[in-house]
Amino acid sequence: MNRSTVLSIVLSGFGLLATSPAAFSAPKVIINQATAPCTITPNAGTVFTMGATGDVLVNGTYGSDCPKGSDVPQNPSFSPFSPTPADLAITPNSTVSAGGPVTPSFTAYFANTCNGQVTASAGCPAVSGAWGSGGVVCNFATNLAGQKYCSPSGTVTMPANTAATACTYTFKAMSCTNGTTSVNSSTAVVTVPGTSTPPNCLPGDTSGDMAGFTRQCSGGLSDNATPARNGTWTDFTSVYGAWPGSQTNAGKTQKLTINQKQYASLQFIPTQNTAIGLTSNETFMSQGGLMSVTTAPGYFNPGPHTICSTGRGTTIGAAPSVGCPLTAGSTYYINFASVDQLGNALCANSSCLAAWTFQITQ
Repeated sequence: MNRSTVLSIVLSGFGLLATSPAAFSAPKVIINQATAPCTITPNAGTVFTMGATGDVLVNGTYGSDCPKGSDVPQNPSFSPFSPTPADLAITPNSTVSAGGPVTPSFTAYFANTCNGQVTASAGCPAVSGAWGSGGVVCNFATNLAGQKYCSPSGTVTMPANTAATACTYTFKAMSCTNGTTSVNSSTAVVTVPGTSTPPNCLPGDTSGDMAGFTRQCSGGLSDNATPARNGTWTDFTSVYGAWPGSQTNAGKTQKLTINQKQYASLQFIPTQNTAIGLTSNETFMSQGGLMSVTTAPGYFNPGPHTICSTGRGTTIGAAPSVGCPLTAGSTYYINFASVDQLGNALCANSSCLAAWTFQITQ
């Protein structure tokens, strides 16, 4: 007499989940085929599913060729597979913020093909290639025992993450099919961390060589053709546009309202064969004020951090014949203060203008 049961069969480490509950003519499960076979017929619509312990569960009935009574095997197993069945894993499971290669691996037996799927977290760039597009990621091979199995090869390149927060990518092997039924793998997650960089400007920073001065990161900003348009001075780009500046700003006098006992410091990275010119515009501020180019914020006097310092103007860049020569690709700061060469305030008010005419010279 046949009896219904749930068999815990050590068949595969692959995390198999039904893609749909639709009924099909399921293949029979035969245990110990070569010696004392026992046939289990899965219930209609049943496919192999992964149990909590990693075993594969089959709902079905014993055939007449199976042992009866106390001789019924409680944990029947198949002969070892080579290569070993394995659920989806990704190595490594994280990269640097610039992205890089990762290697997906799994071994699904009796599958002709498997498709890939990668779901990116919100706002993150998509993965390219077969995994990212839902294409075929493996075709079957045959082992020495004549068993078909499907395993992916090669790497997947994770895209760079330029955001501050991490991107997560959820991988899954989909539609591993033998032509009759199909199953999916478990999921595996890869993390691409965010770009963690310090801010370009810290208000109140006491860096530099001007005693009692602190860094100012925002305030009035205008030019001789446009009213105030930006209240934040984080870097060169925030005032002039991306290095070497925007042509729409060329020839204009950028006016920064700088408080007494404070300075503005604009970080920038020059590119090869580019240069700018800055000239004090005394129409807006007599005696010009002080400007310097340095390797750290807030330096105006001669020293290891100061490349050049002027109260009138100069040319700046990584190009020949400039007054303030720099190295392309290195980080520098343009500093402004409403003071003279001795550090004395040039206006009696609590704040005054640092006004410098901007040009793109190379």
